[in-house]
Amino acid sequence: MKIEAPLKYTFDGFTIDSEQLCIDYQGQLLNVDSRIIRLMILLISRYPASVSQQEVLENLWTGSVVSNWSASRLVADARTFFKSHHYQSPVIETLRGRGYRLAPELARRIAQPNVEQPPTQPHNPNIHNKNGAWFTIAAMFLVGILAIPAVMTTFNSEATTAREVKYGEPLQVIGRILWVDDNPSNNEREAAFFEGKSFGVYNVTTTEDALTLLQLYNYDLVISDMGRGDDPLAGMRLLEAMRANDDDTTFILYTIVANDTIRRLLVENGGYAVITNPDTLVETVVNMPFQTSSNRFKDNP
Repeated sequence: MKIEAPLKYTFDGFTIDSEQLCIDYQGQLLNVDSRIIRLMILLISRYPASVSQQEVLENLWTGSVVSNWSASRLVADARTFFKSHHYQSPVIETLRGRGYRLAPELARRIAQPNVEQPPTQPHNPNIHNKNGAWFTIAAMFLVGILAIPAVMTTFNSEATTAREVKYGEPLQVIGRILWVDDNPSNNEREAAFFEGKSFGVYNVTTTEDALTLLQLYNYDLVISDMGRGDDPLAGMRLLEAMRANDDDTTFILYTIVANDTIRRLLVENGGYAVITNPDTLVETVVNMPFQTSSNRFKDNP
């Protein structure tokens, strides 16, 4: 059953407009990342064929260098978006070794939009939304990435607004966050939310840059991803280097998947928490008792 390619796809009160790149529910426009819309259009147009992870990256991040995790997180975002608006049926299937495919039930509903379904109400969610040991953890971590899809909540409008380049920080800054991730675009919504709450967010992409900035400036929190480049344990190594430099800045590992061993080793090395969910990250950070220095520079506290 191949789905024809109209300008609009309708199911259960939802309408995906491929021309205007928007989604509405019973005429009410919904706030959604444009990449989620484009992903849905891509999956619908290819059904019943699957779409590989590489095809998702090439179609939705044209000209950008991003990791495979970006595709996984986007798929998780799409699932969460429809679930948060009370669509409880499967949306996207993950096909091991092949990529992703539109869920057959959803394909049937799109192909037969006049089949009556139980009514649902739209919902606009708020942000609730050594060496031997290292080798073992790296293996578990990489297996976990293949086995467990990322859990990612679609943030509300204040987090999905496109970020502008900022050269300063809020006048009444609550806290300064040094965010270490070789793909900072993965965290744009979370960072935009924190900036909207008067946090200063500073992005770097390498451990070396992070360590240099930590020597020059006062930060209240370091958020790091787990793997960067060819090092699947870059986040752990950054924490070790910080503590070796007598830097006790609060450290959060923000990653896709974690296990008890990773959490235990992070705490043993002086880390604060391992977090895999954006809602938990937001809740944890906004409730931290920051005591921000009035001066960013360490030589003039």
